[in-house]
Amino acid sequence: MSVANKKMKKKKGYTLVEIMIAMVVLVLGLIPLVKLIGDSLVATSDLGSRSVANELAQDLMEEIKQRKWDENAGADGLTATASRSAINLAASMDAGESAANKTTFDDIDDYNALQGTFVEHPPRDASNVAMGQYSKFSRSVQVRYMRFNTGPPANFIVEPTDGGLGTTAPGRTDYKQIQVTVSWSSGGGKGRSVVHQTIMANIARR
Repeated sequence: MSVANKKMKKKKGYTLVEIMIAMVVLVLGLIPLVKLIGDSLVATSDLGSRSVANELAQDLMEEIKQRKWDENAGADGLTATASRSAINLAASMDAGESAANKTTFDDIDDYNALQGTFVEHPPRDASNVAMGQYSKFSRSVQVRYMRFNTGPPANFIVEPTDGGLGTTAPGRTDYKQIQVTVSWSSGGGKGRSVVHQTIMANIARR
């Protein structure tokens, strides 16, 4: 065997050190990839949860819109200026109404009771039946009187005289803001929420 052939034979194969170095490099390269896959799975799950949360928020918003604007609304749905009532809290519901039973709610203000102890967890349908399939979500509602601020800028603001609750007559305007919040914990354990808002006016409905 010639000297050249002997040198070629010696160069074939890898040493144990080379193999170990290659494995370390491979592992170091895989760690970020595994983390990226994990983050992608969490993000995908969170996106799905956010979609469901938006649907739950819109569902409750539509439910609220079907109620009277005010406890004292007339047959046409309009509440006279002198008859506008204060917005309910859980501790001050109208006679025959209960914050624990939405079927007793007959006007927008009643839904303001869905806070604190009475946050929907799990969410309840319009018949007040718990929707167990959405047990990871909770829903709360805030209703406030709004005032149109001529500005600048021109916009709606929460009636400042009493925090929008309308506990005094000057704070009872012809506009109410309804805010529905749906909350849940993401796959990473972080608190998430979506908020839907709308403003309803005191007008005759037909």
